[in-house]
Amino acid sequence: MDASVSVQRVWSRISRRIIGFVASISPANHSIIIAIIPIMNPFIHLSDYRVIVCTGPQCKYAVLPIHVDSHLSDVRHNYKKEQQEQVIKEISQIEGLIQDTRGLESFVFPKSTSPAIPKLNAPKTDRLKCQLCEYVICHRRLIQEHCRTIHRWENERGKGRPSYKKRQTTPEWPWISRVYCQQFFKNRPKQGFFKVIREEAVDERDLEPDI
Repeated sequence: MDASVSVQRVWSRISRRIIGFVASISPANHSIIIAIIPIMNPFIHLSDYRVIVCTGPQCKYAVLPIHVDSHLSDVRHNYKKEQQEQVIKEISQIEGLIQDTRGLESFVFPKSTSPAIPKLNAPKTDRLKCQLCEYVICHRRLIQEHCRTIHRWENERGKGRPSYKKRQTTPEWPWISRVYCQQFFKNRPKQGFFKVIREEAVDERDLEPDI
């Protein structure tokens, strides 16, 4: 098990016990005690992309600041209101963050030659990518539909069984398969996958001599 995951789970148990203790004492002293309880902020700031990513073991994707409260109240975290407010306060001090869906219009995905981002979920390895743009998807039917509607692609083989001659040649599809890719957001409008290079390709690139 990842050490960071283990620490988060232990800290979550400790926090719940402390909050339970606070709830059992006089309400007049709640604010004093809560103020001295350190709350683990599960978010990290990826400054290059102006987003925050939840590093929780069941998350590892970007969350907009306006959705932090609802995200932390989910069963995966189950933060109390006071805990949410403390995390939100810390996030509000980060400058330059994309705050809402309107701000996502300026969000730019990494280049397809970029390595995987460690703080996001591990790359998927079975996606299909259009060779004419950056569109990545998991289903063959959807990549075909994309190529037809966006790039006016026509399947030369058509319907039915291809001729013997056509069966002897490998068709040139306008997409590539077994693409490594990751995902920043789980919800629209930027929930699409983006291509990253394989880990071994990163290692090979690092070994290239400087000229």
